[in-house]
Amino acid sequence: MKNMSLTLMGMSNVGKSFWRKRFENAGFTSFSCDDRIELGLSPHLQANGYKGIQDVARWMGQPYETRYKECAALYLAEETSAMNEAILMLQDSRGNVVIDTTGSSIYAEEVIFKKLKSMSTMVALDAPESLREKLYRDYLLEPKPVIWGDRYIPHPHESPQEALARCYLELLRSRNAMYKRYADVVLEYGELRTPGFGVDQFLAKIEE
Repeated sequence: MKNMSLTLMGMSNVGKSFWRKRFENAGFTSFSCDDRIELGLSPHLQANGYKGIQDVARWMGQPYETRYKECAALYLAEETSAMNEAILMLQDSRGNVVIDTTGSSIYAEEVIFKKLKSMSTMVALDAPESLREKLYRDYLLEPKPVIWGDRYIPHPHESPQEALARCYLELLRSRNAMYKRYADVVLEYGELRTPGFGVDQFLAKIEE
């Protein structure tokens, strides 16, 4: 197989990190934007005794909390740094590479995505409509940092939690379309979970 570079895109809990680890076990050099962002935010996290991706979400808070706007801006700055670091890795690489982006990577400057697209195969892991309620439940059980952009707009007389549930589903729908805009390949959630579907099958779908 010729050297291959992959950039994985998709919402939290669709399987990006799962596949990054599978490719890593298959000999790919891997880059986790989540890990790089957490490292960059470590001074803020350590001040609160936080560690790990769920604690990053706890530190950032929800869009209805007063600290959210400032924390989200810090997060996005680290995300931009992480993606630029991933680009440098791709430039220097002489082997197979897999980049695991965050769900909110789509808010990075377009020039960053154009560079990634020119240097790697952009793979969107699809979140079909039937899956979105499950993804919201997963988000509540194991929160991940979320950049809401302009997608959190509570209705009058709606509690913050009610607004969060409604807006998260709308966020999933809009994000899915944005990932597909940049994708070279879109892989379906169900297909990726077919028994026996592994790295070889993943690569075969990309090369079709």
